[in-house]
Parts: sequence; C-alpha cells; structure tokens
Amino acid sequence: MKIYNLLILALVSSLIIACDDDEKTTTTGGDTAGATAGTPAGGADDGGADDGGADDGGADDGGADDGGADDGGAEGGAEGGAEGGMSMPEGDCEASCVVFADCVVSDCSGFGESDAEDLRLACLDACVSPAIATAFDMQETCEDKINFADGVQMGALRPLCDSTTNRYCEVSALVCGEWPAETGCVDWYTAAAPGEADATEGASQECYKYHLNVAADMASADEPDAAMVAAHCAHSMGMADADGNAPCTDAAPPEVPEFCVNYAATCGEWPADAEMGCADWWAAAAPGVEGDPSGASQACYSYHFGVAAGMDDGSAERAAHCAHSIGGADADGNSPCTGDEPNFCDRSTRICGDWPADAEMSCADWWTAAAPGEAGATEGATQGCYSYHQSVAATMEGDMQAAHCAHSMGMADVDGNAPCTDME
Repeated sequence: MKIYNLLILALVSSLIIACDDDEKTTTTGGDTAGATAGTPAGGADDGGADDGGADDGGADDGGADDGGADDGGAEGGAEGGAEGGMSMPEGDCEASCVVFADCVVSDCSGFGESDAEDLRLACLDACVSPAIATAFDMQETCEDKINFADGVQMGALRPLCDSTTNRYCEVSALVCGEWPAETGCVDWYTAAAPGEADATEGASQECYKYHLNVAADMASADEPDAAMVAAHCAHSMGMADADGNAPCTDAAPPEVPEFCVNYAATCGEWPADAEMGCADWWAAAAPGVEGDPSGASQACYSYHFGVAAGMDDGSAERAAHCAHSIGGADADGNSPCTGDEPNFCDRSTRICGDWPADAEMSCADWWTAAAPGEAGATEGATQGCYSYHQSVAATMEGDMQAAHCAHSMGMADVDGNAPCTDME
C-alpha cells in the first residue's frame, strides 16, 4: 500500500455513512415514486377527480368503475413503487474501484499507471458495502467523483491531487500528526533532493516517501505498533527515531586525514591527475615505520612532509619534499617514497656522484654487508642511517649536500662528523 492508502481508507470509510443515507433515500424514493405513480394512474388519467368527477360521473363512475382510487391508486402505486425502487441498481465495488483508480491516475498529478493497482486494492479493502459504490457511481465525471470525495473528506483529497509535495504533507499530517519543524512541510519537502526511486536511505524525497509509506501501512494495520509508526514517521521527516536511527539523512562525510589537511595548507591542492583523492590514497598506504625516509608508506610521506613544512615557502626544497610526501618525484627525478624507487646505489650516484674510487668495496657489496638497522635512524653503521642521510642530501645543495652524502656512505664530512659509523 502507498502513502495515500490510509487516506483512501479513511475517505471511503467515511463514505459509508453518506452512502447508507443515500441508500435509505433510494428506498424512500421508491415508495415516493409509487405514491406519485399512483396518483396519475388512478386520479387524473383513469377517472380521478378531473376525469371521473367532472366528465365521467364523479366518484361512482370515475372512482370505482374507471380505475380511480381503488383500482388505479393502489395498483398503480404498487407498480410505480416497485418500479421506482428498482431504478437505483446496487453498486459494484470491483467496478467502482477500477474507475476510482483510473480517475486518480488521470486527474491527480504525482500518480502514475504503476499506482493504479495499489489504489484499486486499497479501495476494495475499504468498500465494505455496495452502498459506497452506489454513491460513488452517482457522480458522472472524474472531476465530479474526486470533488465528491473531497467534499466528504472536508477538502483533504483535492490538495493531494494538486501536487506530490502537498500529497506528502497532507498524508504526513494524517499519519504522523502536526509538523514538528520550524520550516513548514511544503518548503522543507520542496527543498529536498528528489533522490532515487524507492530509496530507503539518504536525505531525499524518495526516502521520506518510502518511510511515510511504511508508517501509513503500519498505522492502518488491525493492531498498529505505535512505536514503529512513530519511528518511521520520524524517518520520513529526516529525523532520528527513539533508538537514534536516522536513515533519511546524509551520512557524515568521511573524516579527512590530518595529513591531507596539512598537505593542502603547505603544498597546495592535490594533483588533479592523481588516480585517487588524498583521503583514499592515504588510507590505502601501508603504515610503515615512523621516521622512515623511503618506501611507499605513510611514514615516508609524513617524514618528507615534515621536511617540506620546515622549508621556505616557494623554495625548491619545499617543492621537492612536497613531491616526495605524496609519492612523487622531484625535479631531479628523486622519488624516495615509492615502491619502485631506485636502489640505494643508483640513488647515491644520482644524488652524490660516483662511488669513491678508493673505497674498499663496491657500493652494492658494501650495502649488502651493512646491518639493516632501524628505518629513519640518524646514527650507526646501518642501512637505515645511510638511507636517512641520503634522503636529506637529496634536498640539500653545496656543502650541506656534500656533508650528508659523506654520511650516507659511512664517511666523515669536512668537519669530521661521521654519524653513520659505529661508535668505538
């Protein structure tokens, strides 16, 4: 049943009283017809006061002999009464309800052919007496039928036929009671997004109508569940029920990761050509180890973003680390926070130049022999420390770059600092 079914039930049920009165009037009309028929039969035409009294001999000839009150009045009255009583055939609920559905679909905006069957069935549920169909059939046109029903319902049906919005608001008032919000029902409903047909969630007209349908069905049950009716009424108004459920509201937007907020403030807009938005990209990344300057992980992104935030706005260093912080490459092609980043030795050549000719081991052998250490370590003869200083060197220039390049190879800078060596 649709949201208007409860209204139809109330409408047609209220017709019972009116139609019962009409039925009585119909029967009374038959008796009256009989009496009326009896008068001309026995009176005027066949020897009543006019013919019998003046022309044919008054009461003796016209009254008794020619069919006056005794023959024409009684006999004509009986025949006329029976004939008059049969002139109002008994109504057919099935046929009338088909007409009712067709009229509403054709004359009322917001109703379509798909609603006809629901309208018909709801009408049949309420058509408990042929007198209802009789009264309905007395109206000649669809407009007359709807106006007649409107009159019985004190103006409730016609607004529903005027617009879907008014239909929602009228039925809401009927099923759920007084509108609770400061903004009126019509303005609130009109401002809502249409939504997808039969939607059960989301702030849309379709969701509101769906839950009002459910509330109306429950309210029209033999034993209505008041709590469930109230719950769906609340849903139909975009509100929460007693348990806090509010399906007809838009879900709160997902929380934006702090990284994304900070990136936008420091580095600018998220790249338009990125495959994913910042929030989805961040959520898909592996956590990594805090302070890790390399690898496709949140830890690496955060590390390079932290470096970028410490650089001057508009500087090449900030631009480079902003690129690293989202897994991109800087102007020199360095991309430490990627899963397919060049190995340490390739990056060393690109950042610091050729491997020292006087080194005892090649870069590859030396790297392989080194202890892994902890990611992001700044001291100790480990791969973690070498990688850290190599990443810093990638963002520096001149003497500072040379110093960190030396550190990344386990050597001392010009000042004798050699953090990536084992302390004696």
